[in-house]
Amino acid sequence: MVGFNDLILLAITCKTFNKNSHVLLFGLGEAEDTAFISSAIALAEKQGLKLNDHKIVVMSDRGSALIKAIYVCLPLANHMFCGVHLLRNIKDKW
Repeated sequence: MVGFNDLILLAITCKTFNKNSHVLLFGLGEAEDTAFISSAIALAEKQGLKLNDHKIVVMSDRGSALIKAIYVCLPLANHMFCGVHLLRNIKDKW
């Protein structure tokens, strides 16, 4: 049995042109794996969010599960890596 402290929080957020942030979808899962992330993307699209579009930019860290889910579920979207996460990775390594 999975306890509350063992759950992973996944949030799909967006930033508008006037720099406001909005949570579009969030959920709890047992593992940060490709299946969980793909399910969240599918749920967001089922709710009417058009994420698989060449006008959409998806920004993420370099988590392998995220990269695979975005590649499979959102092939038309532009995928970029978050500069803040990249900087943290560099600081952690040095």
